[in-house]
Amino acid sequence: MPTPPAFLDTMPEAFDQTEAVNVRAALIVGQVVARRLIERGTAGAIVNVSSQSSSVGLPNHAAYCASKGALDQLTRVMAMELGPYGIRVNAVNPTVTLTRMGLVAWGDG
Repeated sequence: MPTPPAFLDTMPEAFDQTEAVNVRAALIVGQVVARRLIERGTAGAIVNVSSQSSSVGLPNHAAYCASKGALDQLTRVMAMELGPYGIRVNAVNPTVTLTRMGLVAWGDG
């Protein structure tokens, strides 16, 4: 019998926190920046930091992968809606960076 899927143990509170950090925060910051640029009539750029995990399912990372997928879609909507104002919106999608936090999730030990 295979090991039960890790997503079954994902706590809704942890999922919500990941969504808040990776998606909701980008929405709020993007709104503040875009409003200010539009008020000033200034072109600009917003860059969201996503991840390659936005388009690849990874074991033990249900909340993270879902949040980065949502961030990519939010980025697309922002780009379409803000483009007419001269505001570019893009996401960069790096792979794993072994920071201290990255080592906890991706390290060998």
